[in-house]
Amino acid sequence: MVLPLLRLLLRPPAKRASALIRAFAPERGESRERLEAVVAAFLGGYRRALAGGDLGELARELEAQAPAGQRGFAFEGAGMGLRLTDAFTRPARRRCAAFLRGPGAGHDYLIHVGIGWAQAKLPGDPQRGLRDLEPLLRPLAFDGLGFHQGFFRAQRYHVERSRPRLAPAPARAFDQGLGRSLWFVHGASPERAAEGLAGFAPERRADLWSGLGLACAYAGGADDAALRALREAAAEEACWFEQGVAFAAAARQRAGDPAAHTQAACGTLLGADAALVGNYVEGLRGAIEERGADEGSYADWRASVAHGWAAGLASAARPRAPEPAAGEAADVVR
Repeated sequence: MVLPLLRLLLRPPAKRASALIRAFAPERGESRERLEAVVAAFLGGYRRALAGGDLGELARELEAQAPAGQRGFAFEGAGMGLRLTDAFTRPARRRCAAFLRGPGAGHDYLIHVGIGWAQAKLPGDPQRGLRDLEPLLRPLAFDGLGFHQGFFRAQRYHVERSRPRLAPAPARAFDQGLGRSLWFVHGASPERAAEGLAGFAPERRADLWSGLGLACAYAGGADDAALRALREAAAEEACWFEQGVAFAAAARQRAGDPAAHTQAACGTLLGADAALVGNYVEGLRGAIEERGADEGSYADWRASVAHGWAAGLASAARPRAPEPAAGEAADVVR
């Protein structure tokens, strides 16, 4: 059980997060309601993690209480809460690591992102603070750090376009998370998100587009026309936008938490079923883990997905038209 004083210190910024969503999406409508639901699921998971208790029970409660399609955000919040309570408990505990290995394993993508949120609240160099994580998914914690900074410190990171001093691989993952935050900061508006991204240096845009693709496909809020418009705006980075969509499908497939908007994004942009896309991405992950992941594996994984779809794997995965019967083939020849 977390001490009451510690719970008070770690109290979630619910009012601030809600106020920011209203500022980002001032007109009440479907997009704002969707973003508010995401924040509510995240904060619910965070609060529940702070309450302590058995980790298996924590996972069961999150699965049961979070709405379908929002469970990943609840586990993301729980990842933040567990990581923070581990950091502030002496002797230091390893509940977050145990959750990742055990009852939260199906949501490991989002839990790593939540760990990045926690790192934003902790002192010191995040590269040292996150080195205990497994190398393949460790970049997702830097993604979470990037999202947090973009969401809560938009002036510095979106307008001034700052970036913390990080090694190349963590810096790219940070930008992926910053790209995700664009979808929220601009109220799920495709036009405003694309315009905001266009102001960044060209060498950062591939990772930003990857994050934007992941956000709009995982969180939702974009119809088919908006998705196509975003891909067109991505131009030469379109394959990275699509890679983000594919990773959204993989996260949902692994967690068993499908969503109609993720299915629609995969159909519109990748020409394939979300489950097929998710299995493809997860298959590449399995191959990496089998041979042993290192610091560059996450970037290689993303590149394999980006350039794999661009090379035509999506079309190869589509159901083929049935072969004509022998007589039909002869008629065609004649």
